[in-house]
Amino acid sequence: MPGSDCHERAYGDMDSIIERAIRSAESVYWGGEAVPSYFLIFGPDEIAVFTGATLCWIPDSGDTGWSKPFIRAARRMAGKMLLTPPDLHTNMELRAAVRGPQALCLDLIACPRLIDRAMDDARRIFRELWVAVIEAGQMDARGFCHGAYSIERAAVLQCDFSCMMIPEMFRRWAMPALEEAAAIVEHAVYHWDRPGALAHTETLLQSEGLYALSYVPGSGHGTHLDYIDSFRRCRQAAKRCRSGAASPAEAEKLLGWFVRNT
Repeated sequence: MPGSDCHERAYGDMDSIIERAIRSAESVYWGGEAVPSYFLIFGPDEIAVFTGATLCWIPDSGDTGWSKPFIRAARRMAGKMLLTPPDLHTNMELRAAVRGPQALCLDLIACPRLIDRAMDDARRIFRELWVAVIEAGQMDARGFCHGAYSIERAAVLQCDFSCMMIPEMFRRWAMPALEEAAAIVEHAVYHWDRPGALAHTETLLQSEGLYALSYVPGSGHGTHLDYIDSFRRCRQAAKRCRSGAASPAEAEKLLGWFVRNT
């Protein structure tokens, strides 16, 4: 069953996309704790669209948003699949989407007080955003799923822009926003992306709200097995770990390590 990409989900036939997703899920055996779910994402900057930006891939594409397709999918998939919350690229991610990553890097150095105010604005919208997401997806009634199912409110938070921040900047601007968002969503897993983000390991391990860390090496940076030391440090700090695997063999090795060290 052919899937769909971000561009098709934004501009294509949503009814067809939903139908294909349901039929694809029906063809899979969902064993154990697995729950059929659909990750209705429209691109990494979709939260900026929530604040009024334009989502586009080519110059002549039109304006779009994620809220209406999200609501339609929730209704059509009711009783069949759960909707996964969209990528919550908020906090510093939102500033990068609006300002541009290169310009934001310069702003962090040249005008830190302006960044203080900008981050206050970015943090202010999170609760409204989260309420809109869970209402559109009817998640309080059906549960929350982002790789794992939870009857209580849960989400994956992230700050991929952290790869371009020194630890002092991350602690000043990103971490307070992440802690605040974690308190709002109640159960938060942190999407810890690429080796550059490992510079913030100590700060993340000291977090009160990010109870689980999910490290992703990224393309060209080895496999999860190459980062066992990071998992070990997480366990020593009483943090839960979430990991993926590129193959069944890697999954077996990772599972064996977690069984021996949990």
